[in-house]
Amino acid sequence: MLNRKVLLLAPVEFGRFEGTTYLFDNPGKALQTDESGLPAIACDLSDPKHELYRFLHDGLTERLRVVRLMDHYGLRPVPATALHVTACDHVNPLNVEELVPSARERYEKFLKDMPGSLLAPPPGLLPPIEFYPAGTTARPIRFDYVRLGILARELALVALVEPSDSASREVFRQISERRHALELQEADRIGKPIEPAWAPHVTLAYFTSEGRAESARAELAAWDAAMRGGAAPGCIEFTNIHLYAFTDMTRFLRVG
Repeated sequence: MLNRKVLLLAPVEFGRFEGTTYLFDNPGKALQTDESGLPAIACDLSDPKHELYRFLHDGLTERLRVVRLMDHYGLRPVPATALHVTACDHVNPLNVEELVPSARERYEKFLKDMPGSLLAPPPGLLPPIEFYPAGTTARPIRFDYVRLGILARELALVALVEPSDSASREVFRQISERRHALELQEADRIGKPIEPAWAPHVTLAYFTSEGRAESARAELAAWDAAMRGGAAPGCIEFTNIHLYAFTDMTRFLRVG
């Protein structure tokens, strides 16, 4: 099975793949106005608040020698400017056909017309713009790097992360509860399938096919050792979660 998110013959290009998703807002000045007029994720690896992203980018490009992995495993790296942590997937081409008919028709048109449709979304179509748990907006959650992983459904090489301390674990518990409630709400509202258990991660790259992703699994331990390479992973801290839209795996626009 080929990966619809990437172009097989273009080593650093991504095909059109539209959707909506909840992302942790990257800290610092991590947004720039897109050509559409909307704020888009634009990570700055020189920002100390993006220390974890810098560790992952340097590990992938230098310690793992990503060019070699692109050749042998069909790996397509995500640009450093687009790095993020997903809180909850929403609607995309992999699940839009499973929505109830009325919602499916509206979402198919909305996704096809992005980014223009984001400037004036149809009333009642989108879920809440923000879902960070009540009472925790002033309580940050901090994530540490754990290890590399491969997500079979997404055909993605990811850096798995986990809460850094007890305070972050409590915020994580509350976010997880709110995430589950949101999943049930969207299943009832538009027929969206319930997502698998949440494994917070940073997507680093996509494989061009299922076969190549599976062949890479045996290398994960060695890749993880190379990724660390004696460098300090650092951490990343968030204080909010928003709804974003994407037109491919490099362009994430904040909604609202």
